[in-house]
Formats: sequence, structure tokens, C-alpha cells
Amino acid sequence: MIKEERKIIYIIDDDSEDKDILIAIINQLKPCIKMLVFDNGRDFINKIARDKYDDYPSLIILDYNMPYLTGAEVLKKLKDQNTMSGIPKVIWSTGSDHMTREECMNNGAINYYQKPFHYAGYFQIAEKMLDYIA
Repeated sequence: MIKEERKIIYIIDDDSEDKDILIAIINQLKPCIKMLVFDNGRDFINKIARDKYDDYPSLIILDYNMPYLTGAEVLKKLKDQNTMSGIPKVIWSTGSDHMTREECMNNGAINYYQKPFHYAGYFQIAEKMLDYIA
């Protein structure tokens, strides 16, 4: 029997409610996925800069509006360092303006999702995000 590779997702978001909902939905959809959670972009960048990883993530989910570093700034740092270059990265945010979306896409995001206002919307976005690691 072939052992399925355990997938890992990094979630970087300072909003605990959004994070908790997303984690619960991902656990419901794909209980075998491991998630590492960071409260802001600075902590995430510092951790990956100092630690050696045997298990790189299959997906990185970033909030745009965070203290210290925005999601776009984190994407730029990853791009500039060529760190985790082949890993899909998505942004999700309460904002939806075209300039922010374009900034994120130019810095390496493969998609930009607006955070929903209802649970069903979270479910739909989580399903779309998980499609990147199917």
C-alpha cells in the first residue's frame, strides 16, 4: 500500500476568528492536513529564516492586513529570498481593491480571495484553496 504524503499548510493571519474558522473547515475537509499557524508576517519570516525545514508546506495562506508586514510584503520577501518559490501562495483579505490584488499577484500570489461574511463563503474559499494541493 502506498503511503500518502502528509501535506502541510502554513496559515499567517492576525485575526484569530478568521484563522479558527479556516482551520476548522480545513480539518473538516481534509483531516490529514497539518497546519502551522503564525500570527503575523514578521514572525513567519523570522521563523523560516532561522529554522531548517524537512517538511516544506504544500500551501501558504496569507492575510493581507497584518501588523509589521502585509501579506504582499511577506510575498515579496519570499520572492526576493527565493524561499519556498515553488509553493503556491494565496492571499485572503477583507479588502478587495484592484491595486492590492495586483500588488499581491505581482509578488507571487496565485490567487487573492476576499474574506467572506458568512460561514458558507469560508467553506467555498477553503475548498478552492485546497484545490491547489490536491
